[in-house]
Amino acid sequence: MTALVLASEALRKFGGDSLAEVVRNKDGFVAALGSTPSAAAGAGLAGA
Repeated sequence: MTALVLASEALRKFGGDSLAEVVRNKDGFVAALGSTPSAAAGAGLAGA
């Protein structure tokens, strides 16, 4: 049931007419995110 809900929400967020369009939309979303605050904080700790 969890997988069905997650798949439904992924299609709602990244939806398109084909799988290729869904993947393209997801890739664009991930690229727009950049680095997350937690990743930046972790990188700062690694250098200390």
